[in-house]
Amino acid sequence: HGSTVLANLCDEAANEPDEPSENLQVPTATAKRDTPMSLAPNPAGSFVTISLEPLEEEQEAVLEIYNQFGQLMLRKDFGVVGQLSDRIDVRKFNAGFYIVSLKVGGERFEQRLFVDNN
Repeated sequence: HGSTVLANLCDEAANEPDEPSENLQVPTATAKRDTPMSLAPNPAGSFVTISLEPLEEEQEAVLEIYNQFGQLMLRKDFGVVGQLSDRIDVRKFNAGFYIVSLKVGGERFEQRLFVDNN
């Protein structure tokens, strides 16, 4: 009985080849566009550049970097900015994963950063 249901599902999917693949791709595409922050290079060796796309209006921006234990490793207040590009020295960080959190106005953007400085 179960194989009949599975066969019917496969037949339905075969009749609509465009819909499933589009639906699978939409979330990843929008997730990237919704994040105006970028980290490069990632993984980082000695330095990482944190960039923020131009904002519609200038807002307060605060950067925080946390280690995998949730400890604040670095905090930097940029004041009121319209866009941002800042080079951060990560040579003093241990190799591993970090959470880079950029608070802009009332929004917070987070990305994982891997530091590989061995």
